[in-house]
Amino acid sequence: MGKYVIGIDIGTESIRTHLYNDKMECILTRSRSQYVDTPRPSWITQKASFWWSAVTEHIREILAQSGVNPEDIEALGVCAHMHGPVPVTQDRQIVSDDIQLYSDKRAAPIADKLRAYANLEDIYNLTANPPASNWFGIKIKWIQQNDPDAYDRAYKFLTPKDYINFMLTGEACIDPSEASGSYLMDWHTNEWSDILIEHLGIDKEKLPRIESAPNAIGCVCAEAAKETGLSQKTRVVCGGGDMLCSLFTSGLNHKGNVVDVTGTGSIICYYAMEPILDKRIMNLRHVTQGWVPFGNIDSSGGAFRWLRDTIAKQEAETARAKGVDEYEYLCPWPRKPRRAQTGCFSCRIWRASVRWAAPTHAAAMWE
Repeated sequence: MGKYVIGIDIGTESIRTHLYNDKMECILTRSRSQYVDTPRPSWITQKASFWWSAVTEHIREILAQSGVNPEDIEALGVCAHMHGPVPVTQDRQIVSDDIQLYSDKRAAPIADKLRAYANLEDIYNLTANPPASNWFGIKIKWIQQNDPDAYDRAYKFLTPKDYINFMLTGEACIDPSEASGSYLMDWHTNEWSDILIEHLGIDKEKLPRIESAPNAIGCVCAEAAKETGLSQKTRVVCGGGDMLCSLFTSGLNHKGNVVDVTGTGSIICYYAMEPILDKRIMNLRHVTQGWVPFGNIDSSGGAFRWLRDTIAKQEAETARAKGVDEYEYLCPWPRKPRRAQTGCFSCRIWRASVRWAAPTHAAAMWE
């Protein structure tokens, strides 16, 4: 038999695991839906333990169904939604399981305070980004201020894909695509900045080492081999944030290219060799050479899903009965004029922020 690789995607609304052969043909897939929790206004969370449980279950099922010898799994790579800080101990335990997602806005007051900093321009020239509640480092600062016990107990803070890598290998790493979204990385060097770390007031030793996205960071550790059925010879690559990985495969890998993508959120972005220093946009390091300046709305597909599951339940059931894709069926639905028979008004606060610059934006729907 040939050799194989496994690809894992921790998405906001589903977790997917794929087995590829040596021709990069996908021969088996496993998927599990997941939802976000909103325990308080502006709080958007998921449980890291659920991600790892789904990954281990998927890998065991794929190995069992495919009949592939674990020794033939050459490598494994992970991408995931970005910026959420997962606090872990050195022995692969989670300190606090409810993880702030990229769209969680609880750290907005910290970002607002950072915007008032007298030397903000100097900081901006290091980060290539204005302060925002979405950034990994600012979320860590919130934990330091509001859950100091969890902060003190954490050996490292890891982004979601780096948490899965850590569980697989015991190695605490992060790639530049994620590190550039931390408000802690110097864009000129692709390394942690002592100036930015001091500016935020967090501990450098709690940050993982930065590795290039394509680099192998280690092999599957003994504990993970027992949990997944993988061989300890299988290499694990550092990988990148899901946004940058999807952009690369969508064609954003040549200077001057522009890509518009709608998933759970929506982004329009550009490929450049350096960040565009314009405070109206954000910049992330690509998983390859270069940078991705972009504008973003956190919730578009996510809002559509909420519409399907709440206001448009009857229409979704009709679509299923007709054997039609629910979303295709609903696309023309908002264009139809509707009057409320009861005078009721339905309001939903989307987990959205244009350019990530404001804590929340509200949207209302009615029928």
